[in-house]
Amino acid sequence: EKDAFRARMVEQICHIEQYKEDALRREGRVLSGDEAAREWIARFAAEFPNPGERPE
Repeated sequence: EKDAFRARMVEQICHIEQYKEDALRREGRVLSGDEAAREWIARFAAEFPNPGERPE
């Protein structure tokens, strides 16, 4: 269970870093890591799979 949590966190960090790069490339916005994380979480975290949840 801890390994699944760690893997999920690493995957989210990768998505957030990509989001940060995309914001710069597409919109010319320079985001800090915290700003990118807040925006990414607000927009995409609910869609991100949770390995602890079983599909119905």
